[in-house]
Parts: sequence; C-alpha cells; structure tokens
Amino acid sequence: MNEVYLFINPLESSLAQLMPYFTYFRQIYHENARLQVVPLVNLQIVRDYLRVHQLPLHLEQQNTTFQEAYQLALDFKAAQLQGNKYARQFLCQMQRCMEDGYSFALADQVFRELSADFEMFAEDRQSDLCKQLFLQDQQLACEMKVKTVDTLTCFNYQYDQKYGYLIEGLDNIKRLPEFIQPETSGKITYLDWRAYK
Repeated sequence: MNEVYLFINPLESSLAQLMPYFTYFRQIYHENARLQVVPLVNLQIVRDYLRVHQLPLHLEQQNTTFQEAYQLALDFKAAQLQGNKYARQFLCQMQRCMEDGYSFALADQVFRELSADFEMFAEDRQSDLCKQLFLQDQQLACEMKVKTVDTLTCFNYQYDQKYGYLIEGLDNIKRLPEFIQPETSGKITYLDWRAYK
C-alpha cells in the first residue's frame, strides 16, 4: 500500500493541476495507492496567498481570506465524509469556479452537481466533526514537518520502507512521472528527491 498526502491551500488551483499526475501514480501502482488531500489553512499561508495575488495585506483582507479558506476546508471535509472522490471533485471544481472568491451559494451549486447527498453535506459543513477533522489535518502537517503548501509526502509500505519522501513545490510534484517509474521486476524505482528541490 502506498499513501500519498498532498498538502494544499484550498483557495489555489494546485489540486486541479495535479490530478493527472496522480492518475499516473495510481496506474503504476495498479490502483494500490491512496491519495489524501490535506487542506492547510493558517495565517502564513493566507499572507503568502495575498502576496502572490498582489492583494492588500491589511487585517480585514487577511481575516476575510482566512475565513474563505477555512470554510472551503470545512466544506472539503464535509464532502470527504461522503468519499474522497467526491471531495476531490468538489475541491477541483471549486478551485476552477472561484474567480470572485468563495461563497456558500457557489459551494452549494458545485456540490449539487456531484450527485451526492446535499442535505448531509449542508448539515456536516458546520459540524464539530468537520472542525475536528480539519484540526487533525493541521496536526498531521506539523507531524510530517510540512512547512508550506504544494507539498507532497509519499510512503511506500509495499516494500517495508520505514521512511517517506517529502516533495515541495508544484513544479517538483509535476515531475513525479520522471522519477517514479515501474521496473521490469514490478518494483518501483525511487530517485533521491532532494536533488530536485
């Protein structure tokens, strides 16, 4: 079993950009891979987001952006309660549609298009369970020493490896197919990712 964790800013479009690479990853592992998307939200991530998008850094803007990212992360967790596939589809679609920012109406519309249980989603999105799951995600990032968004960690339990790989940066993650390729023996070859940071 292979576990892949992708730590992202829910407001950015990185998940939508990376999904084809994870399709490749699952193919070479013959579907024996589990992708966990982990939305990270903290003040530093919000400030970085505002700088990259050349938005004002004043306190009101930071609070508004933080609340949007936090609510989108809770919505993602609510969708995840109905399955990881629904959650990934929901977040990818939200990232494509959020030109004017997050809104409950947009999230409702996007989730209804998934043919999932909207009433359950609407109830779960403000639940204590989703808030707890969100906090667990933030703790997981700390435990894995993830310092920035667009970070991928990969653990291969198939060959009793006692270590994982941490890859930072969207461009490095996109290079995944270059470095993880099946061998004729059926094993996977890993190259040292540190050379590509």
